[in-house]
Amino acid sequence: MSWTPIIQYSFENHAAIDESGNGNYGLVELPNPNRWIDAPEPGIASAILYDHPQSKITIPTKPTFANWAGFRVNILFKASPYNRRLNLVEGDGSFAFFIEKDGALTGTIFDGNKWYGVASRPGTVLPDRWYFAEFRYDPASIMVLRLNNVRVGLFVSHADPVRPVGSSGIKIGYWPGGDERYTFSGLIGRVSISTLDLERELLNYFGKLICADSMGAVGRLEELLPVFEKELSDQEKQRSEQSTATLLNAVKLTLAATISTSTDVNNTISQLQSLSDRANKLLIQNQQVGTDLFVDPKLKPLLEEGYKLITTTSQNARDTLIAQVIKLLAVRPFSEARLAELLERYPQLKRCATGFGTVISQPDATKGGISDAGKGIADDLEKICRDLWDSCQGNHTDCCDKSTQPSNGGTTANPKVGHHSCSDVHIHINCGEQAK
Repeated sequence: MSWTPIIQYSFENHAAIDESGNGNYGLVELPNPNRWIDAPEPGIASAILYDHPQSKITIPTKPTFANWAGFRVNILFKASPYNRRLNLVEGDGSFAFFIEKDGALTGTIFDGNKWYGVASRPGTVLPDRWYFAEFRYDPASIMVLRLNNVRVGLFVSHADPVRPVGSSGIKIGYWPGGDERYTFSGLIGRVSISTLDLERELLNYFGKLICADSMGAVGRLEELLPVFEKELSDQEKQRSEQSTATLLNAVKLTLAATISTSTDVNNTISQLQSLSDRANKLLIQNQQVGTDLFVDPKLKPLLEEGYKLITTTSQNARDTLIAQVIKLLAVRPFSEARLAELLERYPQLKRCATGFGTVISQPDATKGGISDAGKGIADDLEKICRDLWDSCQGNHTDCCDKSTQPSNGGTTANPKVGHHSCSDVHIHINCGEQAK
């Protein structure tokens, strides 16, 4: 993902000076200057000792603390022995990152009615140990917690937007509610907050798409994890979870955009419900006879009907669909070699590993697929290919690997979007470095 830093503190100068260049300086309140601890540990320049209930850093709220597409909070800390919640970083009425009384690292957001989020297992955070913690929230996919670069919590999001930070601002080691009930106890080192850059994120997704040798998407592979649970490494399992989350949220966000921008909401919901009911019925029929829904010719008219409904509802719904298709195509849990190995070992996976790359532009209607609807999406992707080339000439480092070469045929003037979508051509073939 692509992140833009908005707050960065190293505390090297015994002050909360914003090193991100955005001028988001913190107001430090300590009982005594001797609470600044230099070099508390090798590699840590400076830290703040929280040993007073009113110790805090306040970052006054600003207009820029609103309309975040997503966020990532990072903090270095060492907690003293504790028997209550300890706040790490909290934005008033927006998000909270803290340690529960039972030692669970926890990240939550406020949806306007309630707080909810993701937590690690109890006992994860031990006292008197240094940790580098991360709380990441992407409304379009997941909430993630990491501790010393190890994922300790993951939750598929509800797609709730990030609410603006309230009048009490952002507090480090303190509760924005105004009292000392959650004041941190221990040492806090560097802190940073970054926001999700949707434009650059889409560019990165698209870069993965157009610069991959081939796509072989396996978005539905997660369904069969019990078959080869022992076969996958932890990293492969994590990528599979991300793939599944991307697929689920692609559907969720596209439907939300379609409904929210419809001029006849009740009718749109009725049509979507009808499509869902018919698709579920077809799925059950295929399951009963052991066949793959994605090669059933009866699926084609349903997908075309859904595609037409979404793209004619509004430009926003159409754009959302295209963006989500790009994300789905870019998700790649396994390398081609690893996927081939798994398919050889477990032949039953073959009918579930086609993904959008194969289905989206099936040229032979007798074999099922999404011929007409797929062509519509393919046309949109082709336009995006050209637009990206026009806006990105000479600066392809932002969106692809320089070493990637075109796999066949296409040209920058005519990027192919077919069986392997945009991966059939390396759009940046004419950028500064020649393809090898």
